[in-house]
Amino acid sequence: RLLKENKSRNKVALLAIILTSFMLSALILFGMNAYRFNEVNWIQSAGTAADAYLTNPTELQLSTLDKSSSVERIGQITQVASSEMDDDRIELSYLSKEAFQMKQDALYPIKGEYPKKQNEIMLSVEAVNHLTGSTPKKGLKIELPISDEHGNQVMQEFILTGWFTDPLASNNPLTSIGFVSKAYLESTNHTIENNGYADVQFKRGITGVDEVERLEQQIKTLDSQAFATYFNLSGSSDQMLMLVGVGVVVLLIMFSGYLLIYNIFYLSISHDIRSYGLLKTIGTTAKQLQQIIRGQALSLSVIGIPIGSAIAIALAFGFALYGGLPNFFRYWQVQLVLIILSSFFAFMTVLISVWKPARKVGKISPVEATRYTDIKIQSKKTKLTTH
Repeated sequence: RLLKENKSRNKVALLAIILTSFMLSALILFGMNAYRFNEVNWIQSAGTAADAYLTNPTELQLSTLDKSSSVERIGQITQVASSEMDDDRIELSYLSKEAFQMKQDALYPIKGEYPKKQNEIMLSVEAVNHLTGSTPKKGLKIELPISDEHGNQVMQEFILTGWFTDPLASNNPLTSIGFVSKAYLESTNHTIENNGYADVQFKRGITGVDEVERLEQQIKTLDSQAFATYFNLSGSSDQMLMLVGVGVVVLLIMFSGYLLIYNIFYLSISHDIRSYGLLKTIGTTAKQLQQIIRGQALSLSVIGIPIGSAIAIALAFGFALYGGLPNFFRYWQVQLVLIILSSFFAFMTVLISVWKPARKVGKISPVEATRYTDIKIQSKKTKLTTH
């Protein structure tokens, strides 16, 4: 009943909850998508999500790296052939499962599947368009001149099984990459030790440069080998600063929302103090009165938080349609988690905001409530007699 009577309070409180929910949802959505966009840019510039690479690794070196507690996974890349046509060039390589997984973000979107048979191939969209003048489709036959071990050009027919977007590809002349099967690799005399490299991804929180220097001593690299990091590591510190910045602003919004909602409920309780005192006289306990206040806040939150989140989602959706958030639709599961997270923060802000006003209601006595009312009536009478 009190909730229905306080219509003006409810409108202001609801607006405050909607505003808090919207600001939290918008900040978390835009902030984390910007963080992910920055991360994907680094991955695309390197061509992989790996942190470091080791050229021409031996089996012993790969085994030592694989046993290291700091290494998350290792991908093996073997360069098997190159296709050259005038000034155009396509480098063909075999990728292990781990290496291909680490290239997912760099080559997004990937369509189809990785080659399995000797005559199957996966090429970039740019290469397929350049070679055939058509859009990629599964089963498309493509002829490529391949240099044999004697340096002679031999035309080979491949069947397209998949394609991807190569961010590092260039046209006129074409420079791109392609992937072949393990069966094709085995038909050549190429090995990773002579014609390849290993992509190394470290576990979260490990600094690439320091770890490479440490592991370099363990695996005993040769002078002819290169063991180095992909990324300019200033990007990692920039990303950390971005996360810290988002976290600080989230706390500021929560604090601002707390002050706003707290004051609204505090003033409302002061206005309705006589009603709460009367409830005390008929046997309502302090705990029940506190539950009434929290129930009012919960009822308004159930309405306000979804509205605020919906406005933030609509805004992010609009930005995504016009390219403002490139990874919004790609990581829709992540967006769902972010919305749930921001809604939780908004809900906690409301609960914290009404905690002190609810305690005040619980402590009030019927005598205090009556005295408060008498003072108000007396002050009004005084004003009337002075005119």
